[in-house]
Amino acid sequence: YEGTFNNIGFAVGAGYTHIDIEEDAVLPPVPAAIDSDDIDQWNIGADFDIGAFGVGAAYTETESAGGVKDADVDTMVFGADYTTGPFQFGASYLNQDVDGGNETDRYTGGVVYTLTQGLTLRGSVSYSDVDVAGGSDTDATSVLGGIQFNF
Repeated sequence: YEGTFNNIGFAVGAGYTHIDIEEDAVLPPVPAAIDSDDIDQWNIGADFDIGAFGVGAAYTETESAGGVKDADVDTMVFGADYTTGPFQFGASYLNQDVDGGNETDRYTGGVVYTLTQGLTLRGSVSYSDVDVAGGSDTDATSVLGGIQFNF
């Protein structure tokens, strides 16, 4: 649902997906069946725009991710942005937790500069911290830049 209330723009939504796994998967090189399970996923999200500020959040829960039995994944994302003149600045945080597996935290900041209608320059920097269950942890920094044309 999308609308406005007292000069506050908002959008809210939710979804559900069910995938029926009919047969267990077989992985080469040794033909061994994986104990597969049906996949269920649901999500909910909201976005609010108040003047030049925007905030949003989303949550997704996947049961038996990839069809692997009891491989559940929970993902939360929070973000905010601020627009001033041709600039839009934003930041977000993501947390993803795989039951019995990895937990990922990602922090991102970015900027969009509007050159003219339909043409923007954009860039972001992200830092990810991945905690591997029973293994070594991984940290990563990524930088992204681009040009977007809309016509």
